[in-house]
Amino acid sequence: MDASLPATVILRLCAVKQRRGLSRATIYRKMQSLEFPAAKRLSANGVGWVDAKVEAWPTDRAPDGVRP
Repeated sequence: MDASLPATVILRLCAVKQRRGLSRATIYRKMQSLEFPAAKRLSANGVGWVDAKVEAWPTDRAPDGVRP
């Protein structure tokens, strides 16, 4: 394995919810409208998100339900 390549970290739903402060429903709704990074299929019943894409997702938005 080439040590110069960065490792890709995959986050499961629980970690994504915790890092972004979003509910499961909101994450999937934003994925449907292409406002959130797409999940990658890990197995027949499992998905995960690339850590770098979740971290790069805009954080300057108001939380759902809160109007500026």
